Amino acid sequence: MQLDFMQMILLVWLESLISRLHLGREYILLDKDCSPVNRLIYPAPTPLTKGVGILPAIDGNLLLGPTAVDVDEKEDCSTSTEGMNRILKECLDICPYIDTSKIIAAVAGLRAVADTNDLVIGPTAIASFFNAAGILSPGLSSAPSIAREITVTVAHHLKVESNLRFEPENEKRFVLQNYFGKRKRSSSGKTNGTVTSSAAVNR
Repeated sequence: MQLDFMQMILLVWLESLISRLHLGREYILLDKDCSPVNRLIYPAPTPLTKGVGILPAIDGNLLLGPTAVDVDEKEDCSTSTEGMNRILKECLDICPYIDTSKIIAAVAGLRAVADTNDLVIGPTAIASFFNAAGILSPGLSSAPSIAREITVTVAHHLKVESNLRFEPENEKRFVLQNYFGKRKRSSSGKTNGTVTSSAAVNR
């Protein structure tokens, strides 16, 4: 894949912004029916992380983890005996009924972390390029506020005026299910659609 000049500038700039990486996704994957756990379980969070959790997957498998260790090598997606032992110890302290003989795999991945010790949100020196980077936990909980912040910043940058007559409408319905596949009722008291996953399904 060839990059144009502007893309190369952006990549170099982002490279300078992200100075270290987390080995933040070191997990153990277990086969189905390996424990009685059917809900997400986390320990009390620390100032640095929400901790190692027990995470039932939609397909019935179980994830244990993750660890969060700073690494310098950008290609290092290896797992470690130390990391696996830590995950097992902390999860078994929470629930000793996990059958560790059903471990399928150990996996890991890298997550970029900014050197600002904070979220990197806002305009840059490059015209029309805005940052929403360095997002750590609780990134999902922060997403609505980040979206609002970026919206206001972009609108101000583009000198966009508010459309007070705008009335958003969405005719689509959403269906939620829990891990047991039960339908959840909408605000009207009716169930909708066929549920196939534990996430919101756009109908």
